[in-house]
Amino acid sequence: MKKNISFLHSLLLLPFIVASYVYGMNEDRLTHSLELEESRIITPIPETRGLGLLRSAKDLWNYEEENLYRDLQYGTFDIKNSSYHRKLDTCIELFSTKKNSDRLAKIFTLCRQSPYKGFVKIDDAPARMAHMFLVEENKAKQTALKTIIENNDKLFIAEYNDLLKDLQITTQAKLQKMDELIDTHIKSRDTIVATKVDEIQTLKKALINLHHLNKDLTLVLQSLQTERNKDGYCTDDEKNPDNVENSYNNQHILEKIETDFSMNETKFKTLRVLDTLSSLVTTIQDIEPVHY
Repeated sequence: MKKNISFLHSLLLLPFIVASYVYGMNEDRLTHSLELEESRIITPIPETRGLGLLRSAKDLWNYEEENLYRDLQYGTFDIKNSSYHRKLDTCIELFSTKKNSDRLAKIFTLCRQSPYKGFVKIDDAPARMAHMFLVEENKAKQTALKTIIENNDKLFIAEYNDLLKDLQITTQAKLQKMDELIDTHIKSRDTIVATKVDEIQTLKKALINLHHLNKDLTLVLQSLQTERNKDGYCTDDEKNPDNVENSYNNQHILEKIETDFSMNETKFKTLRVLDTLSSLVTTIQDIEPVHY
């Protein structure tokens, strides 16, 4: 039973196997045919010779190689005329001598297209001549490309390194200037605070002493309830003028005028930014210039 099932499966698959085999054979034949077409050139038996009066006259006022190129380009190249084939060889030699690789490339492309494909053969001498020129031209083009790329890269690297150096110098100088600015500002602010606090402490001592010299002054001021008395500049608990430097110190006055927080925030934020910038500048300073 199992053998019958296996035989049945084989019969069912047989058409697919045969089709695949035939397709593979056809594909191989097609590939082989294309390869033969590429390698085989059928040289037509010359039926005529001579370019004719009008065509020959063109070569008197224009370059003969350009005229032949136009023949190929516009389909007036007669593959059954031996004179056109000889003129083609001459044309290739002239373009090789004049180092016109663009024309040679276009001519070779046209010769491998319909209606010339398979019917045009370039003789050995012009073929070798063109081949030597194109190889040298190819080498020269690649060498020129290498030189252009290298020169452009070197110019870029030089400009890049100049900008990098300028960035390193500039960032270092700017950071130093910012560092000096905050240092100068803090010192100046401390000096101002110290000077002004001395003046304020002198006034506070005067007020305390005045209150001691007139015991009824506080009661009188309280009874008047003046706006000046309400603003808090004469309501401190300090009664001893000799203790004003301790109780009426810098911190006390700055808190009283509500500037201590903003001063500390300014200093803290500025120093934090400077610390971040310092790390960044150090990283920038460590960047090495590019070398080719």
